[in-house]
Amino acid sequence: MEQTKTSKRKKPRIRIRPFLYLLAFAVLIGGAVEVIKKYTVYVQIEKEIAKTQEEIHSLHKKNASLKKDLHALYDLRKVERIARERLGLTRPREVPVKVLNASPGGQEEPTERQPVPNSNTIQLQIHHLIQRFF
Repeated sequence: MEQTKTSKRKKPRIRIRPFLYLLAFAVLIGGAVEVIKKYTVYVQIEKEIAKTQEEIHSLHKKNASLKKDLHALYDLRKVERIARERLGLTRPREVPVKVLNASPGGQEEPTERQPVPNSNTIQLQIHHLIQRFF
């Protein structure tokens, strides 16, 4: 029998597996990078939320304090005390008294007081003071 040699030419075979491994590795690395980016954004947002909540808490405290001050101003004695202490006002027919401070040299020096306004000016200033706080 005659053997026929069939000469089959082998085609160069391209190895696909290493390219698939390389592609899978690249996809894995790309996914990891995206996850890290998202996590970084998440952490920044969490910090901003905590900062904002702290600011809200601080503003609530300040708001409560301002409400307390506002309610205190409804009391006319409080308004009168502010008018006397801050503005140096007196009631009609009231005589202002200057308080003298004793200095180390033995001489007394008068403290500085604002000039005493007339009663119309006092009423106008009290009116403006009340409007300013309300």
